[in-house]
Amino acid sequence: MLIHPQDYDFKKLPVGASIKVKHRNCSGSQAMKISVKPEGVMFHCFKCNETRFVQQGFNYRDLKVRKAEQDAAEKMKAAAGWDLPADFSHTISPVGLAWLGVGGWTSALTTKYNIGWSKKLARVIIPLQPEGWIARAVHKDQKPKYLSKAPSHAKWESSTIVDTVCLVEDVLSAGRVGQFLPTKACLGTEMDKWVPPEGVRLVVTWFDNDAAGRKALAAVTKKLQWFPHVKHINITTDEDPKLYSDAEIEEVLLSSKCIKPHSSC
Repeated sequence: MLIHPQDYDFKKLPVGASIKVKHRNCSGSQAMKISVKPEGVMFHCFKCNETRFVQQGFNYRDLKVRKAEQDAAEKMKAAAGWDLPADFSHTISPVGLAWLGVGGWTSALTTKYNIGWSKKLARVIIPLQPEGWIARAVHKDQKPKYLSKAPSHAKWESSTIVDTVCLVEDVLSAGRVGQFLPTKACLGTEMDKWVPPEGVRLVVTWFDNDAAGRKALAAVTKKLQWFPHVKHINITTDEDPKLYSDAEIEEVLLSSKCIKPHSSC
């Protein structure tokens, strides 16, 4: 069976990644492997042994960037266990500090949550709990945006969740909102599978005001119908939480009755 690359959606895969899919009109099982390389995309079906390589038309600069992406992904995969990268450092590059600064992170927040830098990966390193980490790209041309090495139970929370939790989409927002109440970064989690931790009586949602945010909100709202003892407050703003000042974040939480005056996490 001939492989027709146009039949498959592989363009969102980062360099170095691979997936197994069904070879259409050949096998009902996921017998075909699609691998993204710097120079192009390799297709191989393990059932009929058909192989096809589709070369990508890159200039020298693009090819260099893609090879760097592949090197970063391979270095991450090669790291042992869930330990932080071997070259993890608290000396963050200026471009990394600039990225954190756009999200309103101060040196105090960066220190509190042990944020660091990997020169080899050229990314900000965000430790997860209880183990694992995320490497976040800070250069415009870096892809994929995130590299991660963490077990399925890894999470990022600003503090221990007791009776209240605020759900936001990313770590920068979670750290900022977490100054006022315990906050969890959802990190792309499928929110229809999320359940409020035992003991939680208030769930605050403050997702980005876009299609993904609205989808996450709908999933959480539907799930909380099964937990009538849990109060739900939703916050919707024009910008992501991290793009507001601390005073503005506190005012939003106060006006939504998520916190009381002068409360702090």
